[in-house]
Amino acid sequence: MAASTMLGNPAAEMMLNNWPTDRRKHSLVRRCLKDAVDKFFTTYFDYANGEREVIAWCDFGLDDEELIIGQEPAYQYEHLNLVVLRRRKELSYRQQGVAWGAWGSDIASNIRLYKDYRYASKFTKFVDRWHPLIFGDDHASN
Repeated sequence: MAASTMLGNPAAEMMLNNWPTDRRKHSLVRRCLKDAVDKFFTTYFDYANGEREVIAWCDFGLDDEELIIGQEPAYQYEHLNLVVLRRRKELSYRQQGVAWGAWGSDIASNIRLYKDYRYASKFTKFVDRWHPLIFGDDHASN
């Protein structure tokens, strides 16, 4: 529809919010998302009158090879912020960027792989905690 009306970004969505049908995996993904929101996707706004506003949200996409958690831009100048757990743990990554085009298109971003982070960083701790639970211990390495 976006391509035929020329409104919106014609690129496919990165995250489809597809919940697993397995009850155990559904619960794991839900807890993982809550942890991700607490660690990576919470923004605090402090106002002059002393009030504080907290905005915390993310989308996700899950398939056999990866769990994508993040915020995808919908409009120009919005930020892309993704945490991606891959079945092969060393291929997990964090992607951050900005949409320069209309409707969240033309995203300029950088990707940092799991191996590019310090051992005790917030990202590596998150991956180390959730990867074995989501994908199982047998996929922790090659």
